[in-house]
Amino acid sequence: MPLLERCHKHGSAAELGGRRVRVGTGCEAPLAWPCVTLGEEPLRSRDRPSRVSRAAFLVLATLFAAIRLTNAVLPALRESKAGAIVNVSSGAATMAVGAVAHYAAAKAALNSYSRALAIDLAPSKIRVNLVSPGPVTTPGSREFTDALGAPPDAFAKEIPMGHYGAPGDIAEVVALLVSDRANWMTGENIHVDGGMTAR
Repeated sequence: MPLLERCHKHGSAAELGGRRVRVGTGCEAPLAWPCVTLGEEPLRSRDRPSRVSRAAFLVLATLFAAIRLTNAVLPALRESKAGAIVNVSSGAATMAVGAVAHYAAAKAALNSYSRALAIDLAPSKIRVNLVSPGPVTTPGSREFTDALGAPPDAFAKEIPMGHYGAPGDIAEVVALLVSDRANWMTGENIHVDGGMTAR
Protein backbone atom coordinates (compact mmCIF):
# COMPACT_ATOMS: atom_id res chain seq x y z
CA MET A 1 0.00 0.00 0.00
CA PRO A 2 1.49 3.42 -0.93
CA LEU A 3 2.81 5.53 1.94
CA LEU A 4 0.27 8.32 1.53
CA GLU A 5 -2.61 5.84 1.44
CA ARG A 6 -1.38 4.27 4.69
CA CYS A 7 -1.01 7.67 6.28
CA HIS A 8 -4.51 8.75 5.30
CA LYS A 9 -5.66 6.32 7.99
CA HIS A 10 -3.90 8.44 10.60
CA GLY A 11 -4.89 11.96 9.63
CA SER A 12 -7.71 13.58 7.68
CA ALA A 13 -10.01 16.56 7.49
CA ALA A 14 -13.32 16.34 9.30
CA GLU A 15 -16.32 18.52 10.09
CA LEU A 16 -16.76 19.54 13.72
CA GLY A 17 -19.65 21.88 14.44
CA GLY A 18 -19.17 23.82 11.21
CA ARG A 19 -15.42 23.97 11.75
CA ARG A 20 -13.12 21.94 9.55
CA VAL A 21 -10.17 20.37 11.27
CA ARG A 22 -7.21 18.16 10.46
CA VAL A 23 -5.43 16.22 13.17
CA GLY A 24 -2.31 14.40 12.08
CA THR A 25 -0.08 12.04 13.96
CA GLY A 26 2.14 11.10 11.05
CA CYS A 27 2.23 7.47 10.06
CA GLU A 28 4.08 5.77 12.87
CA ALA A 29 3.15 2.23 12.02
CA PRO A 30 5.15 -0.60 13.60
CA LEU A 31 7.10 -0.71 10.35
CA ALA A 32 8.67 2.62 11.31
CA TRP A 33 9.99 1.70 14.72
CA PRO A 34 12.90 -0.52 13.62
CA CYS A 35 14.50 2.61 12.20
CA VAL A 36 15.49 3.89 15.62
CA THR A 37 18.96 2.53 14.83
CA LEU A 38 21.30 4.81 12.95
CA GLY A 39 21.99 2.32 10.16
CA GLU A 40 21.22 2.86 6.50
CA GLU A 41 20.05 -0.69 5.83
CA PRO A 42 17.19 -0.96 3.35
CA LEU A 43 13.69 -1.17 4.73
CA ARG A 44 11.91 -4.36 3.67
CA SER A 45 8.23 -4.93 4.28
CA ARG A 46 6.25 -8.15 4.04
CA ASP A 47 4.82 -6.98 0.73
CA ARG A 48 7.92 -6.07 -1.22
CA PRO A 49 11.56 -5.11 -0.74
CA SER A 50 12.34 -1.41 -0.72
CA ARG A 51 15.49 0.55 -1.38
CA VAL A 52 14.30 3.28 0.98
CA SER A 53 16.43 3.34 4.12
CA ARG A 54 14.78 3.01 7.49
CA ALA A 55 15.83 6.56 8.35
CA ALA A 56 14.29 7.92 5.14
CA PHE A 57 11.06 6.04 5.80
CA LEU A 58 10.72 7.59 9.24
CA VAL A 59 11.23 11.11 7.89
CA LEU A 60 8.74 10.42 5.08
CA ALA A 61 6.20 8.98 7.48
CA THR A 62 6.54 11.69 10.12
CA LEU A 63 7.15 14.89 8.17
CA PHE A 64 6.08 14.47 4.56
CA ALA A 65 2.87 12.69 5.47
CA ALA A 66 1.82 15.80 7.42
CA ILE A 67 2.79 18.09 4.54
CA ARG A 68 0.98 16.06 1.88
CA LEU A 69 -2.13 15.59 3.99
CA THR A 70 -2.24 19.29 4.80
CA ASN A 71 -1.95 20.17 1.12
CA ALA A 72 -4.74 17.71 0.34
CA VAL A 73 -7.21 19.28 2.78
CA LEU A 74 -6.24 22.95 2.43
CA PRO A 75 -8.93 23.74 -0.15
CA ALA A 76 -11.63 22.49 2.23
CA LEU A 77 -10.07 24.34 5.16
CA ARG A 78 -9.90 27.58 3.18
CA GLU A 79 -13.60 27.28 2.30
CA SER A 80 -14.62 26.93 5.93
CA LYS A 81 -15.32 29.93 8.14
CA ALA A 82 -12.73 28.70 10.58
CA GLY A 83 -10.26 25.87 10.20
CA ALA A 84 -7.80 24.19 12.51
CA ILE A 85 -4.82 21.91 12.03
CA VAL A 86 -3.27 20.01 14.92
CA ASN A 87 -0.07 18.09 14.31
CA VAL A 88 1.02 15.60 16.94
CA SER A 89 4.73 15.94 17.59
CA SER A 90 6.77 14.56 20.49
CA GLY A 91 8.85 15.71 23.40
CA ALA A 92 11.65 13.75 21.69
CA ALA A 93 12.01 16.66 19.24
CA THR A 94 14.05 18.55 21.85
CA MET A 95 15.99 15.58 23.23
CA ALA A 96 19.44 14.42 22.16
CA VAL A 97 18.98 10.64 22.33
CA GLY A 98 21.10 8.87 19.73
CA ALA A 99 18.94 5.77 19.54
CA VAL A 100 15.96 7.81 18.32
CA ALA A 101 17.88 10.49 16.42
CA HIS A 102 15.93 10.07 13.17
CA TYR A 103 12.59 10.18 14.98
CA ALA A 104 13.59 13.26 17.01
CA ALA A 105 14.90 15.07 13.93
CA ALA A 106 11.72 14.33 11.98
CA LYS A 107 9.54 15.64 14.82
CA ALA A 108 11.71 18.76 15.17
CA ALA A 109 11.20 19.38 11.45
CA LEU A 110 7.44 18.91 11.92
CA ASN A 111 7.53 21.54 14.67
CA SER A 112 9.30 24.03 12.40
CA TYR A 113 6.94 23.32 9.50
CA SER A 114 3.88 23.75 11.73
CA ARG A 115 5.05 27.11 13.10
CA ALA A 116 5.72 28.42 9.59
CA LEU A 117 2.36 27.11 8.42
CA ALA A 118 0.63 28.88 11.31
CA ILE A 119 1.98 32.25 10.16
CA ASP A 120 1.20 31.53 6.51
CA LEU A 121 -2.41 30.45 7.12
CA ALA A 122 -3.36 32.96 9.83
CA PRO A 123 -4.80 35.47 7.31
CA SER A 124 -7.09 32.67 6.06
CA LYS A 125 -8.41 32.13 9.60
CA ILE A 126 -6.81 28.68 9.74
CA ARG A 127 -5.07 27.95 13.00
CA VAL A 128 -2.13 25.52 13.23
CA ASN A 129 -0.94 24.12 16.53
CA LEU A 130 1.09 21.21 17.85
CA VAL A 131 0.65 18.78 20.70
CA SER A 132 3.82 17.13 21.98
CA PRO A 133 3.05 14.10 24.14
CA GLY A 134 5.48 12.58 26.56
CA PRO A 135 5.45 8.83 27.23
CA VAL A 136 1.91 7.54 26.71
CA THR A 137 0.77 3.96 27.24
CA THR A 138 -0.10 2.62 23.79
CA PRO A 139 0.84 -0.50 21.79
CA GLY A 140 3.44 1.65 20.03
CA SER A 141 5.06 2.75 23.29
CA ARG A 142 6.06 -0.82 24.04
CA GLU A 143 7.65 -1.13 20.60
CA PHE A 144 9.50 2.12 21.28
CA THR A 145 11.01 0.96 24.58
CA ASP A 146 11.75 -2.47 23.13
CA ALA A 147 13.66 -0.80 20.31
CA LEU A 148 15.72 1.05 22.91
CA GLY A 149 16.29 -2.17 24.86
CA ALA A 150 14.58 -0.60 27.87
CA PRO A 151 11.85 -1.88 30.21
CA PRO A 152 8.27 -0.73 29.52
CA ASP A 153 8.30 1.79 32.39
CA ALA A 154 11.78 3.10 31.58
CA PHE A 155 10.78 6.76 31.43
CA ALA A 156 8.43 6.83 34.42
CA LYS A 157 11.16 7.98 36.79
CA GLU A 158 11.82 10.99 34.51
CA ILE A 159 8.20 12.18 34.76
CA PRO A 160 7.53 14.51 37.72
CA MET A 161 3.94 13.23 37.95
CA GLY A 162 5.35 9.72 38.28
CA HIS A 163 3.44 7.80 35.59
CA TYR A 164 2.82 7.49 31.87
CA GLY A 165 -0.05 9.35 30.26
CA ALA A 166 -3.11 7.85 28.58
CA PRO A 167 -4.33 8.52 25.02
CA GLY A 168 -7.28 10.43 26.49
CA ASP A 169 -4.88 12.94 28.06
CA ILE A 170 -3.68 13.88 24.59
CA ALA A 171 -7.15 13.81 23.05
CA GLU A 172 -8.43 16.35 25.57
CA VAL A 173 -5.78 18.88 24.53
CA VAL A 174 -6.43 18.24 20.83
CA ALA A 175 -10.15 18.81 21.46
CA LEU A 176 -9.31 22.13 23.11
CA LEU A 177 -7.12 23.24 20.20
CA VAL A 178 -9.78 22.59 17.56
CA SER A 179 -12.55 24.21 19.59
CA ASP A 180 -13.74 27.82 19.86
CA ARG A 181 -11.96 28.03 23.21
CA ALA A 182 -8.67 28.23 21.32
CA ASN A 183 -9.76 30.80 18.74
CA TRP A 184 -6.75 33.02 19.39
CA MET A 185 -4.15 30.26 19.59
CA THR A 186 -1.95 29.48 16.62
CA GLY A 187 1.68 28.44 16.26
CA GLU A 188 1.68 26.93 19.75
CA ASN A 189 3.29 23.68 20.86
CA ILE A 190 1.55 22.26 23.92
CA HIS A 191 3.58 19.69 25.86
CA VAL A 192 1.41 17.06 27.53
CA ASP A 193 3.99 15.03 29.39
CA GLY A 194 3.38 15.08 33.13
CA GLY A 195 6.05 17.76 33.54
CA MET A 196 8.82 15.85 31.76
CA THR A 197 10.01 18.81 29.66
CA ALA A 198 9.61 21.26 32.55
CA ARG A 199 12.84 20.06 34.13
